[in-house]
Amino acid sequence: MNTNELLSELRKFVLIKSGLKNIDPSHCKLISEYIFQETKNYVSETTIKRFFGFANTQHKFSLFTLNSLSQYIGYSDWNTFCKEKETQVSAEQSTWDTLKLKAKYISDIALVSKKNNSGIPFVYTADRSFYYPDFDYFLNNDYQFTTLSALPGQGKSILLAHLVHHFFYSEQALYKNDIVLLMNVNSINTIILNGLTLKQWFLKEFKFESVNDLISFFKLHPEKKEGRFILIVDGIDEFLTKTEYLQTFIDFLYSIEENNFLKMVFGLRTNSWINLQPLITGSAFLTKSWYNGLFYDLDVLSNVPPLNTEEILNVLSQLEDKTVIQDEVSPALLTQFKTPFWLQVYYQLKKDNLALELNNTLLCYEIINYFLETKIFLAKKSTEKIYLLKKISGSISKGNKGLRVAKESILDIVNQYPDAYQELLYDGILIEEKRLSTAIPTEIVRFLNDDIYTYFIFIQITERFDYKPGKEFFEYILATFLPGTVLRYHILNWAIRFCINRNEISELKNILKLSFTNEEKNMSFDFICNVSKYEL
Repeated sequence: MNTNELLSELRKFVLIKSGLKNIDPSHCKLISEYIFQETKNYVSETTIKRFFGFANTQHKFSLFTLNSLSQYIGYSDWNTFCKEKETQVSAEQSTWDTLKLKAKYISDIALVSKKNNSGIPFVYTADRSFYYPDFDYFLNNDYQFTTLSALPGQGKSILLAHLVHHFFYSEQALYKNDIVLLMNVNSINTIILNGLTLKQWFLKEFKFESVNDLISFFKLHPEKKEGRFILIVDGIDEFLTKTEYLQTFIDFLYSIEENNFLKMVFGLRTNSWINLQPLITGSAFLTKSWYNGLFYDLDVLSNVPPLNTEEILNVLSQLEDKTVIQDEVSPALLTQFKTPFWLQVYYQLKKDNLALELNNTLLCYEIINYFLETKIFLAKKSTEKIYLLKKISGSISKGNKGLRVAKESILDIVNQYPDAYQELLYDGILIEEKRLSTAIPTEIVRFLNDDIYTYFIFIQITERFDYKPGKEFFEYILATFLPGTVLRYHILNWAIRFCINRNEISELKNILKLSFTNEEKNMSFDFICNVSKYEL
């Protein structure tokens, strides 16, 4: 690469590190501040504007500037960055090394993006090392494809990043000679925006017309093969919702001739896997070539298990900068944190100076409230989203596998605001699944988390009584929800928090005066103390 090409690559990485897809002059001050926070080196806003072409450049950038920018994206200096990104093929460089360098450049960008998109610092995330032997088995046996399928918020993309680092990038990596091509939705969108098909892009970058041509080349020249080619694609669910892209994806899988050279890994949400699975199982070749993995759960169509207690405590210990033991965390919070996403919400809430202890049951409710404020109440189309969530929560009933509703029964509601509904699916607040146990497979809709469903049930109760939590309000809770149930317990706790926040504390006497169970009264009293200590 020449200097201009290297500077162009440096600009790309600075944008990714800063969490920006595009840049305008107003971002330059922010990037300057980010660089200072990361490196303690001051690169002025004007210099950043020059670097991105928003101001005239009268001379070359100083070595200090280039070193600072390189350090900002994780390199020791500009020279180290140049050496790693240099992809000019020397006369002695093998075809394998050429492919490997090109793939690493593309994968590095995707990997930085994954790490920066993590809701908590990547170094604090659980590495899910229990999964490593299973992935190693896939790599070393006669399988062509595998899928990491999971519900939103289960940490699928973070797990893929850990797999790439552990098996291929780290100092102790087992398979350093393998070529790894990691692609995410941003990689594919960039290709499309540049007016290329994936086939045209592959030819441009790797000098082979297709993946099959790559396979054929190394079959004809086995002496040039120095490992495997690992293709990892994540986050393409948005594409697979469209029939033409889904068919293109299946045709691509069919086109791969049997070999022991190419391994493919696809990170998918379970709703994408639901649509894909029948097409896989309908082909003898794909069924034979597909590895589900040891952790595949047929009920939820996922092979990314929830976090275990040890993993949760390890992450919390790093977030709290002290050793956290199980007795210091409320059981309800441990259950909530089994989904990695809620750890991210807790981390964001903690940065906003949350003063609650981990053993305080109020924390669960504050986490849910904070999440809904940012994702729903302060988001675009908030009115439409709140309307949909209230209507859907009111239509849900408890089936054999939890709280859900047949999609056909809420189609009229969904079709009123289809864009808002799709955003709720994309954000992982609502989940679509197929119930295969019926004579005709039925699409069902549920909340990702029962606690979110409970919140919107409670919101409708407050509206029913014009936001006045009097005796009738608590009588309704008493009459509507069965005693001793988890649902009534949570509704009561939301009611307590609601009363205290609105300075309607005197109305809480209704819990003690009405015929709630003694256990409910005792737990309510404890919760009143917790909320009062925090809110008052």
